[in-house]
Amino acid sequence: LDEALAAVDTILKEMPVNSRACGLRAEILLARNDADGAVAAATTAWGLDPTWGDPLIVRGAAHAKRGDKEFVVIGDAPQEEFAGVERPVFSPDGKTMAYAAWTGGESFIVLGGKKLAKHAGVKSPVFSPDGKRLAYPALEKGYWRLIENEKEGEAFTDVSSPIFSPDGKTVA
Repeated sequence: LDEALAAVDTILKEMPVNSRACGLRAEILLARNDADGAVAAATTAWGLDPTWGDPLIVRGAAHAKRGDKEFVVIGDAPQEEFAGVERPVFSPDGKTMAYAAWTGGESFIVLGGKKLAKHAGVKSPVFSPDGKRLAYPALEKGYWRLIENEKEGEAFTDVSSPIFSPDGKTVA
């Protein structure tokens, strides 16, 4: 990682307005567990190109790894470590974070730092536009169900990531 960071820094010395290089720097710093550096690099990348990158880094959160454990860093505060986590999302008001996590053969959603119901598998959660509802796919007994505010929907062989209508009244 040190060599990769040095190479990116060389590019940035020659081309300081390169959003891709700034974004790559952010990713390398995340891999090194340097959340502050990653936020700074991502903020620069975003300022150069608003279509770049991961808004979670810019808003002060990141998906990080330490050894064989994965966790979320919010600001400078690492959260609980798990065997794995999937891309975290902020609620629309930015006050609550949710993400999929797994450890020891169990999968669950972490919402505001608290683990929700355990499942055989989960996919990334989505907040409704008003932030009052959370939906995510969950696997149980070989079937996927759309879970909305911890209420299970109909069973299917697969369920893609949920999408809320713009008014937040319908989830598909």
